[in-house]
Amino acid sequence: MNSWNYLIESGMAEVVTAETAATMIADLLAKFKRMMPNIPDSLLEIVASRCEVIRFKKDAVILEYGENHSHLFFRNSGAIKTFFIHDGRLRAEISSEHDWILATNNFYMAGSATKMVVVKDGLFVTVRWDRQEFHAQSCLEFSLIGIMTADRYQKQVMKRFRRKVEKEKLRVV
Repeated sequence: MNSWNYLIESGMAEVVTAETAATMIADLLAKFKRMMPNIPDSLLEIVASRCEVIRFKKDAVILEYGENHSHLFFRNSGAIKTFFIHDGRLRAEISSEHDWILATNNFYMAGSATKMVVVKDGLFVTVRWDRQEFHAQSCLEFSLIGIMTADRYQKQVMKRFRRKVEKEKLRVV
């Protein structure tokens, strides 16, 4: 089953070839294996079974404010802009190449405080976590993948934020 049928039907996403999907999923699992060398192959098989590869088109809205979302994204190409409110102001972040993209509050099944819009066509591996709590209870490594992924995402955001602050300082001087 494809989680993105509603976008495919509206022409905002496309299914990729099985060969492309298999290659991208294998690359993602290899990244997990590098993060956690002792991860059991049985867990990688579970993660692989939850992966979908999709080509999102520009202007596709993949997460709307208030929606519950059950995916994290690994961007291979293209770009997603994430809108959110911070300190009472609307802010936006654009993903970088090979970024993890997720709405962290959705890990806790809260309505999203963010909106995600594709700003450049691209290929993404999406990983469904709708039953993550089951896997987290049955396999510690699955929980650790989630924690490490969220940690990596936060580091990416902070790195971009620091660059932006430095850039703003240079403009002010």
